[in-house]
Amino acid sequence: MKMKVCFFGVDAFRASEATMVMPMRTATLFLTAIAVVLFLPIVGFFYASAHAATNSLTITWTAPGNDSMTGTASLYDIRYSTIPLSVSNWASATQVNGEPLPRLAGSTESFTIQGLSPGVTYFVAIKTSDAAGNWSGISNITSATTSIVLGTDDEGTNTPSDFQLHQNYPNPFNPNTTIEFSIPRDEHVQIVIFNIIGERVITLMSDYLAAGHHQVSWNGIDLYGRSVASGIYLYSLEAGSGVWTRKMTLLK
Repeated sequence: MKMKVCFFGVDAFRASEATMVMPMRTATLFLTAIAVVLFLPIVGFFYASAHAATNSLTITWTAPGNDSMTGTASLYDIRYSTIPLSVSNWASATQVNGEPLPRLAGSTESFTIQGLSPGVTYFVAIKTSDAAGNWSGISNITSATTSIVLGTDDEGTNTPSDFQLHQNYPNPFNPNTTIEFSIPRDEHVQIVIFNIIGERVITLMSDYLAAGHHQVSWNGIDLYGRSVASGIYLYSLEAGSGVWTRKMTLLK
């Protein structure tokens, strides 16, 4: 750990003999004007996001530095859980294998977590260590839900003829709901939740899928791992050059 101690210059000993109270007052100012600056890797300043496929989840983030946002950090600790992560449950979360080495501060990095269960919401966060072995706090908590493939057959008789976004069920819901959609060909697909004023709440899926019928679930959690308020939400299927949108209602 690097420590920088900054002294703000105050002359505590040049008071006149006629004003004996001044040295005490000035000395007090001198002591209270000591600032300690600790240089630790700062993870809370970068944003991590996650996109899920059927059995995997890809997290993307901006690399922090060794000292604040400069240089290169030393190690990452990437963990995930099926419940929102926090300081209290960090130790019990699952640590991934083969974390990448940090790149230069400001670089975009990504990592794919494999072997996940379909139809499950996972929460992911990162810690990072500097060259002296000091670990940062937890980054923002991001989440994504792995998808479920409902099926196609080898002869294509069950392959949809067009893109379709079905009404979620149940609707209204609290807090879990399922979104089914169909794609007529292999395509990159995004399922995104928005609030009623069009702000993105969470990206449930962003992946290349085979033609067929698919589903993904949402548990009312935003991309920071927070429960959202009751209200009307929009969900969209973005595939090819088209976007399909429907409404759903969360009632608590």
